[in-house]
Amino acid sequence: EEAHNYAPEGKGGGALSARELRRIASEGRKFHAGLLVITQRPAYVSKDVLAQCNTSAVFRLVNNNDLKAIEGSIEMVTQAQLEEIPAYEQGQCLITGVGVREPVTVKIE
Repeated sequence: EEAHNYAPEGKGGGALSARELRRIASEGRKFHAGLLVITQRPAYVSKDVLAQCNTSAVFRLVNNNDLKAIEGSIEMVTQAQLEEIPAYEQGQCLITGVGVREPVTVKIE
């Protein structure tokens, strides 16, 4: 939770926690270690960490910077799907990555 505090983008990215989280994100798979990155502000999370996320669940985002951050870090998503994200209802999200065959919008009750 609040990943932007532990792996911040920009100048704060030099913190010990940020260096180690970047390392776990990029090298953890070979040690069978995973990383769950949770934040309400993806624009504030290290782009190196976001880029290593294999599966993403993107809930409602309205801030353009946050939308651009996830657009640059998730794969196989159409522009139309990205444009729907600000209108998502509570519990609705876009799941994409290796965890699904193709991006899918779901509603979690």
